[in-house]
Amino acid sequence: DCIGLHPDAADVRCPYWGYRIGELHHQTRARGKVFNLNSGVPAGAPAGVIDKVYIKATNAVGTVLDIKAQTGVRINSLEVNDACCRAIYLETSPNTSIGMLRFEKCTVDPGEDLFTVAGSIATLTIENLEFQYVDATGSDGCYGGACWGGAKLSITGAVTVRDCSGSAAAPFRAFRAQTDGSQYG
Repeated sequence: DCIGLHPDAADVRCPYWGYRIGELHHQTRARGKVFNLNSGVPAGAPAGVIDKVYIKATNAVGTVLDIKAQTGVRINSLEVNDACCRAIYLETSPNTSIGMLRFEKCTVDPGEDLFTVAGSIATLTIENLEFQYVDATGSDGCYGGACWGGAKLSITGAVTVRDCSGSAAAPFRAFRAQTDGSQYG
């Protein structure tokens, strides 16, 4: 990880703790996780506020922003450019919110998605969501966002899809419909 948050919850005794990060920027050709917010213990995870995240994921392999086992994360602005495949993965983290989430000039492989929310306690609220110049590849559908395993995703503001491409065999869809108990709001 370029930046990892892995507090040992067993050694933390203070009832009030957390983190605030002004900006996280990724503009390299890193491979694998770049921003890894994972306490490993949901009950002991800190609450966090991140003002701005900018990810330029050219040639990145794997999820660039990984959020797991956090009790609450607020990201005011998150922009992802030039990603290929999944850029954001949120798992077992309730009370996660993003003010503005924007994807631009991204490529999605068949059956993949740009962001995923997974796990029965995972909740993500996005105020405004934008997809620009996203290209679907291959012969299967591609998706902007997906929920798995009873996760919950809510969009409270606008969803904008602009200049995204695909074909009849490989369309780009903003969301993947689930039948496993996951919810979209």
